[in-house]
Amino acid sequence: MVLIERTYRFLLVICILLLLYLKPEFKGFFNIDFLKAYSLLAILFLSLHFYIEFKIRNKNWIRIDSLFLVGFYVVHFQFPIMISISGIFDSDMHKILGSNYHINFGVWLSLIGILFWLLGYSLFYKSKRRIFTRDTIFTYYYQYKKLLYFTVILFVLFLITAGHDFLSGGIYKGTGSSLSGDGAAPYIQSLFSICIIVLTTSVFLNNKGKYSGGSLLKWFYKLDRWYLVLVFMYLYIFLMIGDRGGPIALISTIIILMGELIKPLKLWFSILILFIGAMIMTLIGLGRIDKSGNSIISSGYTNLQEENQYPSYYIPTFELAKSNRIVFYSLETVPEQHDYFYGKLWISRLLSPIPFLQTFYLQLTNEKKYNINSEDYITYLYLGENSISGEGTSIIADIYLNFGLLGVIICMFFIGVFLKKANMIIKDVNNYRFVILGAIIASLSFYFGRTSFLIILKPLIWSWIITSLFIKRIKYKFSK
Repeated sequence: MVLIERTYRFLLVICILLLLYLKPEFKGFFNIDFLKAYSLLAILFLSLHFYIEFKIRNKNWIRIDSLFLVGFYVVHFQFPIMISISGIFDSDMHKILGSNYHINFGVWLSLIGILFWLLGYSLFYKSKRRIFTRDTIFTYYYQYKKLLYFTVILFVLFLITAGHDFLSGGIYKGTGSSLSGDGAAPYIQSLFSICIIVLTTSVFLNNKGKYSGGSLLKWFYKLDRWYLVLVFMYLYIFLMIGDRGGPIALISTIIILMGELIKPLKLWFSILILFIGAMIMTLIGLGRIDKSGNSIISSGYTNLQEENQYPSYYIPTFELAKSNRIVFYSLETVPEQHDYFYGKLWISRLLSPIPFLQTFYLQLTNEKKYNINSEDYITYLYLGENSISGEGTSIIADIYLNFGLLGVIICMFFIGVFLKKANMIIKDVNNYRFVILGAIIASLSFYFGRTSFLIILKPLIWSWIITSLFIKRIKYKFSK
């Protein structure tokens, strides 16, 4: 196995050096052969990664890294594959991708980014240093009911403060409010979403010993009924109004914790879960913008029929794949029309852990919000300053807008190291706090490719505070 890993890293380095040497022109008409080569290289190295990780991680297929890679691949490579391998490039796709002039470089940039991520992930090893002496152990006092009640109260407060536009799903039909309501509602939603992840992790940790084999679903349904009621109410309400972010985070946490803490998930089950989840999220995404008055699912199914000109195996992730345009949008603007931002577009995320600090900063500096956040900047470029919808960002675009190619190389390498560490600590059941931090990272793993990686900063800090309030660590020594 060591020889396989070394060979894999050697191939990674050789491929990276060749790609850097054969870098395409920054601007030029897209080349089918380039797109095919880049897409196939991405498939090759992702396949090698999955094979190696499957061999060394006890045959569990759903992990933080696997969800990250699937999400990243869909966002950055599905459309290049549709163009170069399936030969699809109609007028609709042209509108989705925007200008043709930066497609070659954009796909190459995404490939360089993910290869450096894989290199960083493969080079990080678990420390052999012992953290605790052998005569010292830790136990945890877990205030489950208090945390459960606190989470329920936050849920109720959010429903009260979010407003009719959000709760009716009207926000996605152009009513003009923010995606999670106004005022304190976004902060309450963030706190609630983090609390339910902490609660879920604690429930899994305290019930993992009760699994004695058999169906994982039966084990799950035997968990505390009030916790299950809260989970299903949350998923139902948010999915029916068209909000996918929170449900994706919670479902990602549940399936990753199942695979890592309870029972390794097999390949066929993992594919089935991902397919069903992708179809549901696609239907909701297509249905939430429909103004016919029909339910989101029925509207989504109707709108899905309009995509039937494409092969069926692309449809489940078609909407997420449209996010690929964000990379090309970024390349059209920076650095030709605007210099790199050198971290300025990360200010919003850096301020986010402290409520209302971003608003105070904008008032103090008279800065525009779209100059401190890549999502708002890209939306401003293509939809204007007062748009009622958003374009969003991607992990590659977010890094590139700030620091260019060198930033993509360095940041993606260290993000690979970071997620490798997260994959390790999520199984360290002797340290609840680390497992909970790993679960917070797991909750966003699938979505990292579609957003700024610094989105993780606020959840990590807030979850550490929540854990400190509701889970106490007690240290004592073995009696000699």
